[in-house]
Order: sequence, then C-alpha cells, then structure tokens
Amino acid sequence: MVADLCLRPRRDETQAYFLKWAQQRKDSLHLCCINMKIWAMPVDFVLEILNVFHPEHIEEFELNTEWNVFNLARFAPCLWQMRNLRKVFLAPLHKIDFHLPNRTRVTEVKCINKFASQFSKFNCLQHLFMFCVHFLRSQMNQVLG
Repeated sequence: MVADLCLRPRRDETQAYFLKWAQQRKDSLHLCCINMKIWAMPVDFVLEILNVFHPEHIEEFELNTEWNVFNLARFAPCLWQMRNLRKVFLAPLHKIDFHLPNRTRVTEVKCINKFASQFSKFNCLQHLFMFCVHFLRSQMNQVLG
C-alpha cells in the first residue's frame, strides 16, 4: 500500500484512524510512503511512524520542527535509511539554546556531525532545501559531500 503522509500536531480523525489502522497491520501489509512531511511532531512519534512506513521508500521528505541537536542525532539513523531520497526540505532546525541534562559542547558537536554525515550517503538526492539550519553552517562540506 502506498500513501503520502503529512504529520501535523493537530491530526484530524481521518489521519488518526489511518495511522492506527496502519500500525495494526504493519506486519501483514507492506506500507510505503513516497512523500512524507512532518510538522512539529515529537521525535518518538516520528520514529514510531517510520517503523510502520519503511523509510527506504521515501523519495521526498520535509521536516519542519524545532528538535534540538540531540533529537536530530536520534533521528539520524532513520534519515540514513531513506536511501532513495530525491528531495529534502529542512526548516526551521535552528540550534535551540536551553539547558539539557549532560549537555556539553563536545556532545553537541558529535550530535551535529552524526546528523550531517547522513547527507553524504544519499546517491539519489537532487534537491536539498534548508531554511534556518544555522547549526549546520560549519558542516556544509560534510552535508554537500
């Protein structure tokens, strides 16, 4: 089954029903999402959705969230699984400065590098749009590979 998804914080009843239906059938159906848009959803929810809709089928991906770099690092393995991406849109992934437990500059840089390193693995990527992704400024060589 193929579906395009646009996940927003305020889901309507139809979307909620569809996602529940898909989760219940993930072992018996092969669910594909070609175009996925994520708007301000918690990283845990997105990881759960990507367990249902296999990331390798996603060709167009849009991420509009204010996740901190630690959440982006948690998401990085899923991004790498999207190996057929043709188009990526990231906004506004600006670096959020608020106190996080065990936060150090070294840890933050490792998280940024883990996220940035995923881009060099995309062989099909044709379009990369980034808006307000300031924390990647020093990693542009790594992102553009």
